[in-house]
Amino acid sequence: MRHFFNKIQQSSIVAWTIVVLLWAIAYLYVNNPLLIPSPLETAITFKELVGTPKFINYLSNSLYDLLTGWIVAMLVLALVSLLMLMSIRFSDYMRNIAAGWQATPTFAVAPVVLTIFGYSRTSALVMLVWGVIWYAIMHLASDINEAKRNWQKQIANIQWGYLKQWRNVYIPAILPRFLIVAKNAWAMMWRILIAIEVLFGSISGGYGLGSWMMETKVDYALTETWSILIVIIIAGITINKIFDLIIKRIDW
Repeated sequence: MRHFFNKIQQSSIVAWTIVVLLWAIAYLYVNNPLLIPSPLETAITFKELVGTPKFINYLSNSLYDLLTGWIVAMLVLALVSLLMLMSIRFSDYMRNIAAGWQATPTFAVAPVVLTIFGYSRTSALVMLVWGVIWYAIMHLASDINEAKRNWQKQIANIQWGYLKQWRNVYIPAILPRFLIVAKNAWAMMWRILIAIEVLFGSISGGYGLGSWMMETKVDYALTETWSILIVIIIAGITINKIFDLIIKRIDW
């Protein structure tokens, strides 16, 4: 585990150095801490915030909502994938629907969702799932159709049942793509969740990092605002690297 996090640090140190340098230049050029805070002061604030009960509470609220939405989305995707494996026609139908709905921005459905479910955790979950499910279906449908067309005749010749053909052929064929889609869905949902928290505050039932960031912005505690933004970025990068590690270790 230590080697894994060292690898993350080494792979991103150049990018972080460039960001900090640009940040420092912008701070010196603007010369207004109410617009761009000092990198050094922000680093001190970051160190003070991380590990506090408030930080842990807000971070855990965001991660809980994200995990819940992601699990729901993956369960829906798994069910739809099984149905697409059973019928190429259904797969083509879902791909065409997904291609259309994918172009709809997540927050375009917010008025409808909020009207039906109100300012509740359910509304946040619906918007999270909506924001990724059509992208996921469209990408999986193509791989499923390709696998079906490549293996359908051979499977029919050896007369395998549904369970055997799924276990031996189709699941190994689409699992790598499913994991990549799951990883991308997590990253997309992280961005959507933070946006929901920033715009709607405690809509999901508890304050998260986005809500906290807006709270500090209103109070003009910009070193805290930027510190929370850094936490959001680090959390996204870390989880993305964990998914990469899992995908590399699964060999079918």
